[in-house]
Amino acid sequence: MAEKVRLQIKTGLDPEVWTDVGVGLGGINTSLFVTEGDFNTKVTISGNYTYIAKAPIGTAQATAGWQVKRIDVTSGVVILWANHSNSFSNVATNLETITYD
Repeated sequence: MAEKVRLQIKTGLDPEVWTDVGVGLGGINTSLFVTEGDFNTKVTISGNYTYIAKAPIGTAQATAGWQVKRIDVTSGVVILWANHSNSFSNVATNLETITYD
């Protein structure tokens, strides 16, 4: 079972504003969840790929409402959008299974 860690980080000048960060540790992939402003961001790192999913706060990972891209650093840096679109129309449950082009 993956270990769970919950962190809060300071992201702005206001001393009362903190950002929640949730990190899953252990296992093949590492995922980071950040809430800032009106959006949640999920970052998953797997080998040479970094997947970034962004959606309005309150959007469930299984709901089609996420903007998803993959950063490939295998040879240089290549950024591809999920399903060839930067629209908020994807789910974020398993970012590795989405088609990127």
